[in-house]
Amino acid sequence: MKQQILIGFVFLFILGCNSTGNNKIEEDRANIESIENKIKIENGVEEFGDFMNFFVSDSIFQMSRIKFPITGTYCDFDTTMVWTKDNWDCIIKKVSEIDTTQYNVKLTRNGDEYFEEITCKECGFAFSMKFQLVNKKWFLIYRQEYNY
Repeated sequence: MKQQILIGFVFLFILGCNSTGNNKIEEDRANIESIENKIKIENGVEEFGDFMNFFVSDSIFQMSRIKFPITGTYCDFDTTMVWTKDNWDCIIKKVSEIDTTQYNVKLTRNGDEYFEEITCKECGFAFSMKFQLVNKKWFLIYRQEYNY
């Protein structure tokens, strides 16, 4: 009898954990959907500037718009690291907002791709990203970062 009660508590605990996890997933989906409904549409596709405003301001939305495994790496003096969901550093500032007195900034759109690049004028820092339209929505497909 005690064993059945213990099994019952374990079962309820597991169900409780799963439902909490499911609630979080549902909240995240609702948040992403809410943001997607706010992004301006131009000629049937997401407007990149509007997409980018949400991309840098909401980490859940950002993670939903990265095609893992993503190409590119993070490199510094000691490390070369492939980007994964577990080691991802969220991007919190638009390239267009970078101080151009200290950094060279290059923004290029070529059809369904958007490329952004920053290089430090006085140091060994460089950062680049490539976004691509997939089913009329923007996704980050490449990130390269050098910090020497």
